[in-house]
Amino acid sequence: MAPVSGVGAHRVRGSSLEPGDGERRVSQRPADRSQGLRRLRLALTPRLRGGRTWLEGAPDRPRAARRNVRLVQGLKAAHKVLLNCGASPSTESEAFKTATAPELPHQRQLSRLAFLAPDLQRQIVDGVQPTSLTLRMLLKADLPLAWADQRARFERMRGGAA
Repeated sequence: MAPVSGVGAHRVRGSSLEPGDGERRVSQRPADRSQGLRRLRLALTPRLRGGRTWLEGAPDRPRAARRNVRLVQGLKAAHKVLLNCGASPSTESEAFKTATAPELPHQRQLSRLAFLAPDLQRQIVDGVQPTSLTLRMLLKADLPLAWADQRARFERMRGGAA
């Protein structure tokens, strides 16, 4: 029997499969036929129980940029909180004397995002941040203040050496 080139699963409505369905689901595409491969489609619903999920294959193929809207909104809100408190990184040094702390705990937590390294903020806005990075993760994390340490943490999330 030829090696399998791909496996696909789809939901089936009804109580059971008819005998012989398995044979009808095995097909050969023209591209697969030239390599001696067969494609197998299973009529079932996979039971996912959580846990870690990852994809393997073409590791050198770059990932298309995918902007995480919630992360971008959180970053924008962080800068707005600091601006309203008079403590924005773009504020003049004299104005810091009258700056106040954010009132709500969530605002204080959110304001830390404005102190991410500029290149990390650019990655978030451009959508090329580590795929595992979420707003909740950033809010709950104990982020280092040093930009080099922040970059190292992002690289560990990305799976690279740091």
